[in-house]
Amino acid sequence: MLKNDGLEQGYTANQVGIYAEDPDDGEILLFISQAIDADSGTIIPSETEMPGYSAEWTFYFQYGQADSVEVVVDPTGGVTLTEMKQYVDAAVENKAEKDHTHNYAPFAHASPTYTYGKGTGAYFGHVQLSDATDSSKGTNDGVAATPAAVKAAYDKAKGMAPSAHASTTTAHGLGTDSKYGHVKLSDETNNASGVQGGTAATPAAVKAAYDLANSKAPAYSYGTEDLTAGSSPLETGKLYFVYE
Repeated sequence: MLKNDGLEQGYTANQVGIYAEDPDDGEILLFISQAIDADSGTIIPSETEMPGYSAEWTFYFQYGQADSVEVVVDPTGGVTLTEMKQYVDAAVENKAEKDHTHNYAPFAHASPTYTYGKGTGAYFGHVQLSDATDSSKGTNDGVAATPAAVKAAYDKAKGMAPSAHASTTTAHGLGTDSKYGHVKLSDETNNASGVQGGTAATPAAVKAAYDLANSKAPAYSYGTEDLTAGSSPLETGKLYFVYE
């Protein structure tokens, strides 16, 4: 069994050697297991890539020129399947705990900073709420308006006249002799509305009154009678001049 404890760089194992203790020569390389080709070796990942990894091989040995072979296995060099499972489970649990600490936010993780990811126009994430109605924050700033901000803007807009706000009523302010405001036009020539009525005459009304006045004869005529004699009566509707 081969474990990757402390292994910083992964590699591919193409050969596995079996060593034995020779009575005469000491430790010797007794067997070599060779992969069929370079692509069929066993990939051994680093501890960072896969904590608790282990590789296990089964070898079959055939001896020759020996009446008997005695094999002594050091129990400290191997583990049982139960021990191996316990080791792997513990390593997996430890890795999960590390991942949770480094890659996950705590359950309650509101923060004054964007530590856990800012929500933008492109990404779902954390945003900060704002009651401001004059902020220029955009989609990349991680700031969202509150219902109070929306209501404030709505109420202000509701209290203002639209850009096009002609109306059949005087809801937007009546123009008078003391205030600038809305007035209604009239073509009438017999309307008695004054400065408080909010009504203005059109050029057509002015022209109609002018044309009417222009078509009428003068309300007076000129008299030429000699008034010195004292015998000529004065007539109503005539204009008399006195010459001296």
